[in-house]
Formats: sequence, structure tokens, C-alpha cells
Amino acid sequence: RIVDDVFIQKLNNYEDMFYKGILDINEFVEFASTPFIKYSMDELDDLLGAIVKRCIVPKIKKGARDRIEYHTSNNDRVFIVTATNDYLVKHIAKALDIDDFIASSMEVKNGHLTGKKLCEVPFKEGKVRRIREYLKVKEYSLDGSCGYGDSVNDIEMLLMCEHGFLVDPNENMLKDPRVSSMKVISL
Repeated sequence: RIVDDVFIQKLNNYEDMFYKGILDINEFVEFASTPFIKYSMDELDDLLGAIVKRCIVPKIKKGARDRIEYHTSNNDRVFIVTATNDYLVKHIAKALDIDDFIASSMEVKNGHLTGKKLCEVPFKEGKVRRIREYLKVKEYSLDGSCGYGDSVNDIEMLLMCEHGFLVDPNENMLKDPRVSSMKVISL
């Protein structure tokens, strides 16, 4: 009841463009925030917290949880890197007990989203730049790093990691010659 059928159809079109690797990410992140502008951040946190718990957490595959647990138990630094808007990602990260994430930072004024992005969206090459900024601030390195990606939009990020994993890749991702030596996994 938050969005109508027109919004859902547009969302589906954006999803198709995403998997084809032709999405205008800046347009999308602003579009994705439009239904939430009417809520205060407190209302939005309550709403999205409940939605994540009810709709997203049950869909997180056991294999993904196992990978997170493996890295956590090895004292690896685990963080999420996604173009998804930060006000949603924080709830997913919390549900997975992940402290850090890089996401699309959205502007908040007077306790409400404005629908405008604050900085570069972590998408394709932007993902690499945002990761490098994060590493510099945290004084981390990519030595021994593992990256997990599920679309052509993650390839640049996977190439910067020592170990790249293609997670349930689609045909477009598998066609890219840069990923031919990466391990394909299913979570």
C-alpha cells in the first residue's frame, strides 16, 4: 500500500535495465526514494525495519548467511557495497549483523528524505571509487579480499578484489571475458 501499480511497473523496467547493464543509476536512486518522502525518518525507520524483517530477511539464502559467518569467524572485515539507498540498507545490514556498508547516501532535511542523492552512487566504476574512499578512511587494504557480485554492474568491484566470486550470475555477466577466471558459486 506504499506504492501503486504504475510505480511497480516502472520498478520492473528499472530492474530489467539493471540486469542488462544499461540502468541510469542516478535516475533510479532518486526514483526509488519518491514513495518515502512523505514519511519522517522515524516513521520510515519503523516501516522499513518491519518490511525488511517480514519480506527480505526470510529471502536471504542460507549460503549467503554461511559466507558471512565464515568471514566473520575468520575476523575478516565484512561490509555491504550496494547502489541500494542507505535508509534501506542499514536495516538489512543490521539483520545480518554487518556493521559497515557503502550505499547510495540520500539527503535528509527537516527529518524527511528529499529524494536527492548526497554523493556518488556505488555502482559500476562508482562502486570502485566509493570502496577506495572507504578503505582510505578506515585505513584498510584489499589484501586477501573477497568480493561477491551477482550482475554485470559488479564486475569492476570484483576485479579490484583478490578473489572474485560470481554469485548465481546471469548470461550477461558470464559473457564478460574479464570474469572468466572467477569462481561461479550459488548461494
